[in-house]
Amino acid sequence: MKPMLLGKSETLTLDDEWSLELKFDGIRAILTHDVSTRIETRNEKDITVSFPEIAEESAGAFGADRVMLDGEIIGFDGRGIHKLNYVQHRLGVTDPDKIIARQKSFPVVFVAFDVLHVKGKSVMRRPLRERRELLRQLLPPTLPHIVKAQIYPVSSMDSLWDFVQDNNLEGLVAKRDASKYSPGTRSPQWLKIKHQKMRWRQ
Repeated sequence: MKPMLLGKSETLTLDDEWSLELKFDGIRAILTHDVSTRIETRNEKDITVSFPEIAEESAGAFGADRVMLDGEIIGFDGRGIHKLNYVQHRLGVTDPDKIIARQKSFPVVFVAFDVLHVKGKSVMRRPLRERRELLRQLLPPTLPHIVKAQIYPVSSMDSLWDFVQDNNLEGLVAKRDASKYSPGTRSPQWLKIKHQKMRWRQ
């Protein structure tokens, strides 16, 4: 399934009906678990074999439940610093020995920011705030390779920008809390706020 995409805006008025997420520079992915786990890129390419630790963890966490998550695969070094090239080193690797070696050298995590199916039923028409709560209930907090995205209020914008600049991140994502999920569309309900390119107002 193709994911819902971010809209773009050079100016944006934010109020309490919106919330913020950090935008990491990684690989957008849809994770589907139904007996086995499948991980696909936004263009529906199967990349499961390259990230076995995520697939195995999904199987252990969700068991017989059918679950679909939207998120980003990102790399972190031993100090917790975001590394895009870690993901690039992992993509396309299919040799079992190389996969094991690169798991150790280039660790990654799947950061889940939305849930689309729970127990085989679509929740895409439910408001984002409800889907986030379902995701919180669904994901055990102790998983090392599948984690829930952090959500921030609009009032934290200034401190988030400092964090983005200090860590050279791509930017932020603003999402309307009432937004529904529309696969394959570029929605004005989800907006990309690129580092140093957005003028914003509260």
